[in-house]
Amino acid sequence: MRDLIRALVLVVGISIAIMTAAPALAGKAPSYEAEIEQFMKRLQKKEGGDAIEDLLGGNPWIAPATLEPLRRMIASYPTSLGELVGWETLDVTTAGDCYAVISVLARFERQPLTIEFRYYRADDTWMPFGVETRPEWTTEVGEKARARVIEKSATSKVIAVP
Repeated sequence: MRDLIRALVLVVGISIAIMTAAPALAGKAPSYEAEIEQFMKRLQKKEGGDAIEDLLGGNPWIAPATLEPLRRMIASYPTSLGELVGWETLDVTTAGDCYAVISVLARFERQPLTIEFRYYRADDTWMPFGVETRPEWTTEVGEKARARVIEKSATSKVIAVP
């Protein structure tokens, strides 16, 4: 009986702790989400070069000479890929609690493009650490799809038709 009461008290205590912490955790989105949203909106307005400057220009660890080629490349996307019609976050990968890679699928008129945003925080503030575009993403997805088809066909049973 005593063990049952202890277990019940423990369960109630854990439940109260979870219910108390859940609203605070649910409403606390990482600061990089708003920055990425702002970047994508500017890219949609054909202001990609300025968006890169705003995102990465404030990082003292990124040399200005590094930004210029990236700025020109991002600024050229609306011309080479057509209008940006939308975007969605594909994945957020973290390493510990201080490094995050956020993969965003940009849906341009002519083809999709994956943009990877890298963020780092040494303390409480997330700092943009880099941006990389991955036009080869569609090829990688195609290769994975082909591998799945091959795998499925190798394990499927062939039924003889009389």
